[in-house]
Amino acid sequence: MQKGAYGGQSSTPDTPTSVVVWGFREDALQLQGSKAIAWNVLALAQPPQLGEAAAVLHWKVHLCSAKSQVSDWAVGDRNTWRSVLAASRNPSSPTLTLRTGILTLEVEVAKGAWLPVSWSSAKIELLHVARPFSICAAHRSPDAVELCSCLCPEAYAACLRQTREEPIVVTTPEEYAEAWRGLVEVEAAASAVEEGLGRHLTDVWVDWEESEGVTYGRFEVKAALLFAHKIKFRSAMPLGEWGSSWLCVRRHLKGGGVPWHGHGAVIKASFDEKDLIFAEEDDTWQDSGSSLRITFRVIATAPRRSGENGLASGYAPPVNGFYLLELIPKALAESCMALALEELPHCPLVQRLVLAGPSDERSLAPAPEVVEVAALLDSLNDSQRRAVHYALRHPLAQVQGPPGTGKTMTTAVLATCFAWQNMSSGENRAVLLCTPTNRAADCAASFVARVCRRQGPCVCG
Repeated sequence: MQKGAYGGQSSTPDTPTSVVVWGFREDALQLQGSKAIAWNVLALAQPPQLGEAAAVLHWKVHLCSAKSQVSDWAVGDRNTWRSVLAASRNPSSPTLTLRTGILTLEVEVAKGAWLPVSWSSAKIELLHVARPFSICAAHRSPDAVELCSCLCPEAYAACLRQTREEPIVVTTPEEYAEAWRGLVEVEAAASAVEEGLGRHLTDVWVDWEESEGVTYGRFEVKAALLFAHKIKFRSAMPLGEWGSSWLCVRRHLKGGGVPWHGHGAVIKASFDEKDLIFAEEDDTWQDSGSSLRITFRVIATAPRRSGENGLASGYAPPVNGFYLLELIPKALAESCMALALEELPHCPLVQRLVLAGPSDERSLAPAPEVVEVAALLDSLNDSQRRAVHYALRHPLAQVQGPPGTGKTMTTAVLATCFAWQNMSSGENRAVLLCTPTNRAADCAASFVARVCRRQGPCVCG
């Protein structure tokens, strides 16, 4: 078991600064200057244990050192680190040894303690839990703009170009693909961060090069090691995808600083010169002495360098060396959606469904009282109501929007409307609600239950 205290104000370049902890709210850690860090941004393993004078924070992180052997695995007391941030400055900065396995961190934070962080544009970018381990608050931000600026700025820009109050009218498959491509990528990024299923690769040697204004990073990891830790990389789809997954890349100094921190999109993964488009793997990897070769492009808006007092001082090109990589995996289903959009011009049947619509809407129109279920709910805005009404009247509907626009609530209302419609018709039919992840299914079920309770026993029963 490792123990230590981590804190201390530093004014030297490339080292973290500190902020004072002012208190603990149910939803956030309150800091000086009316700033706060939401608990969900910190990727905690369990809800914080809140007290009047202190809070105890827990993390569990799956680490895999590129230098380790397949049999290496540390868990329990062999890979546990406990620390106390007391209500006073402490100049000591003990080093945490990152071992392959499940790392458990427990940090007691007292009111008045100095919390080590790195800043960017007056926002906390990194929380230095224990040197050299840190939590990236930038890509976990609940602010969709900040999240997208880290992982998918191109997709977010495409979404902004398509944002209008009135429905988007498209007449060709190419226009349809262009209208939805950015939204698919933004939703994929938000879902990947919410799931939090990524591993942390440590001691990874990254080589860098620049080509036509774009910075690329390349590294290799033993296939057997990735197989043992169920870490999957794949190439981006040939068409329609900016990246197959994302990486949060950090380079730590022995003195505790973070001279470079940025994000990248994985564009190529190969094994024995073969591109891994669908993350293929087989049992031969288990005993393979070969490595996977990964190429990613740096997302231009994300890389930063720590300057005086931990403040970001702008873009700095990375240098070859050892890095810590946090994998943010994109669901294969999200990638297939992007590929399907690109292939739409070659699928006449799907074109007729998504572009032409039904041949007779009147036969599909629900009973008026079913439509009023959506209208009666105060939680739906006008665009959400329009989406529900459209879906009720068409055999195929795609409703999509950036994170935080209420898609789950809209889906819950729609499922309730379908259930009411089935009961009104006297037919015993089920409503199938599918999601890409278990967490999304739990969230959708919770929203459906909430809607049903508001509509009374006629729907719940």
